Amino acid sequence: MLPRSEVLEGLKVSLYPLGQVIDVAIMTEPNTGFFMGSGYAVIGTLKQSGEGIVSPFLQSTTSLLVCQNLDQKRINNLATQWNDIDSPQERWEQVKVTTRKIIKSYSVSYNSWREQTSRRLEKKRNRILRTKPPLAVKLQLISPLDTQIHKLQEEIAQIAILKSGIYWQENGETNIPFLKQMHQKRTLQQHMSGFRDLNGPQPDIVMSETTSMNRIAQDFYQRLYTPDTVAPADIDNYFGLVNFERKLDKGD
Repeated sequence: MLPRSEVLEGLKVSLYPLGQVIDVAIMTEPNTGFFMGSGYAVIGTLKQSGEGIVSPFLQSTTSLLVCQNLDQKRINNLATQWNDIDSPQERWEQVKVTTRKIIKSYSVSYNSWREQTSRRLEKKRNRILRTKPPLAVKLQLISPLDTQIHKLQEEIAQIAILKSGIYWQENGETNIPFLKQMHQKRTLQQHMSGFRDLNGPQPDIVMSETTSMNRIAQDFYQRLYTPDTVAPADIDNYFGLVNFERKLDKGD
C-alpha cells in the first residue's frame, strides 16, 4: 500500500494530458488514507475549468489551453455520462478515451491557428519592410514580430518532426513508394514557381525563368536593405525643429 500523498504526486505526472480538466479522486480504505487496489481504482471526474490537480510540468503545454476552452456545460455533460457507469474500470477507460478526443480535437484547431497566425504576422512584417521606415522605427516594429514568428514557426516545426517520426514508424524507411511521395512533397514545399517584377515594365506577369527569378530576388533584397539617402538640408531642418532642454557649454 502506498501513502495517499505519493499516489497523488505520481498522478500529477501520469495524468498530465488532462491538466486542470480532471480532478483525481482516490478510492481509499475508510479512515486510513492509504491507496487500495489496482490502478483502476483511480476514478476521474470533471470539475469546473481551472480546478483540480495541476502538474508543474504543464505550465507551457496545450493542456492548460484546452482547459481554458472547455465550457461548463460540456464539462457537466461529461461528468454526468461518467457517473452513469458503475464499474470503476469502465469509468476509468472512458476517462482516457474522452481525454484523447478532447486533446486531439483542440490540438488540430490550435495547430491551424498557429499556421494562420504565422502567415498573418509574416504579411504584416513584409508590409512594414516595404514602406522602408527609418532604422529605429524598423527595429521597434520588426523585433516583436520576429519574436512571435520565431516562436510559432518553432512550434510548427516541432509538430512536423513528431508527425514525420510517426510516418516513418508506420511506413518504414525501406518503403519505396513512401520515400518517393515524401521526396515529391518536400520538393513542392521548397519550390517557387515564379516571381513578379513589381518595379518592372510588366508587374502583372509571372516570370518563371531561373535567371529572371534570381534577378528579381536580388533587386528586391538589395532595395530592401539599402539605406535611403537623406539630403544635408533635410538633416539641418530636422535638428532645427528639435528643442534641447539643456545646451552644452565650454565646460562640457
